[in-house]
Amino acid sequence: SGCTIPSSTMGSNGRSGIIRIARARANKRPNRRAIMTGLAAMLSASTRRQRLVASSFTAVSRRRHRPLATSCTITCPALPDQSTHQEDLSLLPYFERLGNPRTVLAPMVSQSDLPFRLLCHKYGAQLSYTQMIHATNYMKSNEFRSNHLDVYPRSSFEIDVSVLSGAQMNALDGMSRKFGPGGFERYRADVLAERGGDGGGDVNENDPSLINPIRPVCYPDEGPVVVQLAGHDPTVVADAALDIVDRTDGNVAGIDLNCGCPQAIARKGRYGAFLMEDDPRLVGDVLSRLRQTLPHNVGVSAKIRLPIDETMLQDRIQRLVESGVDLITVHGRNLKENKTKVREANWDAIALATRIAREHSGNEDFPVVANGGIEYGSDVDKCLQHTGASAVMSSESLLENPALFATSGLYAQDDVDMTPEQLFHRQIDLAEEYLDLATIYPPVPGSLGKMGGSFNVVRSHVFKILYRYLEEHHDLRNKLADGATLCIPDVREILVELRGRYGQFTGSEWTECKSSKVGSSWYRRHRDAAQRVHRRGGEGANSVGSLDGTASVEDKKRIMKERIRKLKEQRERKEQQEERVAA
Repeated sequence: SGCTIPSSTMGSNGRSGIIRIARARANKRPNRRAIMTGLAAMLSASTRRQRLVASSFTAVSRRRHRPLATSCTITCPALPDQSTHQEDLSLLPYFERLGNPRTVLAPMVSQSDLPFRLLCHKYGAQLSYTQMIHATNYMKSNEFRSNHLDVYPRSSFEIDVSVLSGAQMNALDGMSRKFGPGGFERYRADVLAERGGDGGGDVNENDPSLINPIRPVCYPDEGPVVVQLAGHDPTVVADAALDIVDRTDGNVAGIDLNCGCPQAIARKGRYGAFLMEDDPRLVGDVLSRLRQTLPHNVGVSAKIRLPIDETMLQDRIQRLVESGVDLITVHGRNLKENKTKVREANWDAIALATRIAREHSGNEDFPVVANGGIEYGSDVDKCLQHTGASAVMSSESLLENPALFATSGLYAQDDVDMTPEQLFHRQIDLAEEYLDLATIYPPVPGSLGKMGGSFNVVRSHVFKILYRYLEEHHDLRNKLADGATLCIPDVREILVELRGRYGQFTGSEWTECKSSKVGSSWYRRHRDAAQRVHRRGGEGANSVGSLDGTASVEDKKRIMKERIRKLKEQRERKEQQEERVAA
């Protein structure tokens, strides 16, 4: 026909149309009808997708009929161009396939939800991890899978609202629907049957509780995402990982094994930091099985804490490298340094782990992600310079400031460089942006409840973002936690009240507020205001040798190359000696 249709605007129907045409033209006598059928599928798919991309998604709560607080534009990613050789991309190193990220959002239970990942990605997080998913529970229950996994196939373009749960709907309007993922139609039929079952009931099919308040929306562009799993059985973990890759139609960049969770439940379940402390050999077996099972284009990684016995660090890192992982994340604290016992992150130990991984792998660019001690945006460059890591990961700081990784504009400034008024407006604006995204993409409930789980995720995020201000207004803090606060519109009312109270402040009143002090932040709640959040020199510094924090990045690379060269020479000499002995 002479027309050109961008393949990036086609869904699965459009791609099937291309396949029909290619097959028809491959015959010696081309089938004209097959070609026309394929072209029709391409045109239909292209037109539909362009309509969807061009449309504006405005989410309105049926309970309050209130539009979004901000102008929330959702970017729908184009599907990969099918002319691109995917096998060529899979040959690239894992870190390059991720886009060589510098900033990473950490995996956090019931907190690394889709709307929060989107918000962090908007403000500079170049790689995101999902919440930890327990592999055994994932394989046992379809409801568990749908309530915890929130990465969807991009090939379907739209997120299928029919699979969403009652908890996700309740977050929008405060109703008390109680059903698992995909059970809405059955729930609706049961309620109608119950109300009209005695012949005298008032059957109202327009009852708000019987209407799905979630509108169909496109799958958003959140950048590369890694799914984190927890478990100790190599077969179960590998099966869960493979199912996730299949279920998401390849929309997963990698699978990460949780080897760093310090919570007591991890001890009982034999995973996280407890499994690494008790049986590092088993950890290696799980990772090896993952690498053997998953497609080459899906990365395998592990997130660990420092060993309680620091002399074991070298053995731990070497085992991980030998298991075949493509990336290692090192949290600069050990199992005991948690919550109220939290200490400053040991960047020296992360630097040592980075050096060991690169020397043992023979790859001077082996990707290591540094986790811990990132309080402000300016700490990113400091950490990369000190540790020589490939990227930095943050959790608690991002929970309070999702714009932590911003690199331009007012949000790129550290908290201490902003006026108290600027800081307040940043925080409350970020809270409203999160509510907007959560209205469009209600978070999965996880393990926080069949009816209120999704809203509990939202409530927790708003509490952390506005922590310093809610600590000054206990009535609003209590209202947010109150059982009568049931949905996103209820939270918006709290934000309106909070804006009104601080909107009356003058310059001197701002500086006198407790919320204006450094120690009032969520990140500092278990730390003294003057306490350092990362450690340099002193303890552990001698083990780092010449790769300490005073060396430039170029010097570190030069030293690393020389060490790798010497190690290779040593290995070659050893192999030659063994060959002579064998001869």
